[in-house]
Amino acid sequence: MKIYVNNQNYIMGVDNVPNEYVYCYEVEGSRSDFFGGFCDNVISCYKYEEVVSETDKSVVGYSIYTTLDFNLLLVIQKQYEDSQRQYEDSQRQVQALNAQIEYLSMMSGIETEVGHE
Repeated sequence: MKIYVNNQNYIMGVDNVPNEYVYCYEVEGSRSDFFGGFCDNVISCYKYEEVVSETDKSVVGYSIYTTLDFNLLLVIQKQYEDSQRQYEDSQRQVQALNAQIEYLSMMSGIETEVGHE
């Protein structure tokens, strides 16, 4: 997995290259291993930092953490999930309306062009 961070080590993207980032880390594991089902907005509240040995300056591990309260992250995730549901509901409504338009047009003998998504 690739983790893209900004100059303050906040995660800007996971596996997808963001428009702006300072450094890219390649780590073992997957997005779900590290972040479960969290959305990008929640993930961007996390920092990724390598832990460096003070004696020989070698990388001895990494740290992924957030400075926000976990309950706030859950609120952000819920808002994302709610917005996704609303989007999906509106897409279903558009498809139903398009089907009604096609049916009514067919019944009236009018030819129309309805965009399909």
